[in-house]
Order: sequence, then C-alpha cells, then structure tokens
Amino acid sequence: EMGRSPARYYLEIRLDRARHLLIQSSMPVVEVAVACGFVSASHFSKCYRELYARSPQQERVDRKQLLVA
Repeated sequence: EMGRSPARYYLEIRLDRARHLLIQSSMPVVEVAVACGFVSASHFSKCYRELYARSPQQERVDRKQLLVA
C-alpha cells in the first residue's frame, strides 16, 4: 500500500500475527512478542498500542470476555 515504508509494512504484518496469537493461543505475551520477532516485551507492547489502541494484555482480556458472553 502506498504511503507506508517497507519497515512499517513489515511491522504491521508482525503485529497482525501477534494479534492472532494473542486471540487464538494461551502463549504468554512475552512469548508472543519473541515469536513475532520483537526483542523485548516492552517494545512489542508499545508498537501494539500504537497500532491497535490497546495493550496486548487488554486484547486478550477483551477477547475472553467476548467468548464468555
């Protein structure tokens, strides 16, 4: 897509994969971060928040609440 650098595009692909892992697995957040190529959970959380406007932990909590409802 126009307007995105290759680095930004790659970051968004990694974050999309992370989002799927958070929703579909019970992997700890730090393991999701590493599996998606992030070297630290804090950097992963910062990038995730910037793209999705919520923390990885909140994504998982919200998803569990949807499944229970």
